Amino acid sequence: MGFGFRKSINIIGSFLRLTFTKSGMGLSAGVKGLRVGVGPTGKRLNASLPGTGLYYRKTEAWDKSSPEVSQQTACPKCGKLIGKPENPNQSRVSFMKHLMGQKKYGGHELSQGEAENIIQSIIPS
Repeated sequence: MGFGFRKSINIIGSFLRLTFTKSGMGLSAGVKGLRVGVGPTGKRLNASLPGTGLYYRKTEAWDKSSPEVSQQTACPKCGKLIGKPENPNQSRVSFMKHLMGQKKYGGHELSQGEAENIIQSIIPS
């Protein structure tokens, strides 16, 4: 378990709260027992019964299909996500390592020729 950082500032009483963490800044609104918020990792809903220790927390990550988040390509043999399309050369290297790698490390132990044929079919030159 590592160390973390969090500092909260109440803006409008305790209704609106600005929070600074290691991963970024977030904003939440609510009252004791019910709070909704947004931050760098996604959206969150917290509901609790004060004084009982019972709570419900729902976290929803930001949509991964948004343009600012890079998409990866799935390996046609196992479905593992590999590489980044904005850097085709890095994707080729990542796929070569994956396809030619040892099975005990999640690879497929293919020959270089077999790996190149697969890469050519999924990553344009």
